[in-house]
Amino acid sequence: MDHKFLDVNALAVFLDSGHIGHPYLRKAVMPGLEGEFEVLINPTLFLRARRVMTSQWGMDEAMADAAISDLARVESLRYFGGDGRTFLEALELSVSTGHDVYDCFLVMTAVHGGASHVITTDLRLKRVCEGAKVAYENPVPRSVLSQFGVSGRVG
Repeated sequence: MDHKFLDVNALAVFLDSGHIGHPYLRKAVMPGLEGEFEVLINPTLFLRARRVMTSQWGMDEAMADAAISDLARVESLRYFGGDGRTFLEALELSVSTGHDVYDCFLVMTAVHGGASHVITTDLRLKRVCEGAKVAYENPVPRSVLSQFGVSGRVG
C-alpha cells in the first residue's frame, strides 16, 4: 500500500472547495481517505494551511476552521512529526538541492514518516523529492497551476 504525504500547499487546496485546484486535489486525495492508500499528515500543517487560507486567500476563518476540523476528524489519517535527525537531513538536502530548508524539512519528515509519495502543488519540490528518494505527485495540470495567482480562488 502507498503512503502519501500532503504538504501544506496540497492540504490548503484540498480543503478549499473554492480553489481552482481543488477538484484535482480532491480526485488525488479522496481514494486515500476511502482506504486505497494511507494519507499521512504532519498536524502542524493544519495551522499553516489555516494561515494560507485565511491570511493569503481571504477565506473566512470559520469556513477554514470547519474544513480543517472535518478533515481532522477522519480517523484513517496517520499523523507524524520530525526530530533532530530529520532537521539535520533537511539541512543536507537543502544544500544539495539549493531549495529552502523548510520545504526540505517537510519532505524529510514525510520520508521519516514512511511516505512513498509527496502530494503537492509546488513544481519546485520535484527536485527535492528526487533528492530524498520519495515519489513526487502533483495532480494539478500546469495550465491550471499557472492560474493559481495569489489566491487561486474561484470568484
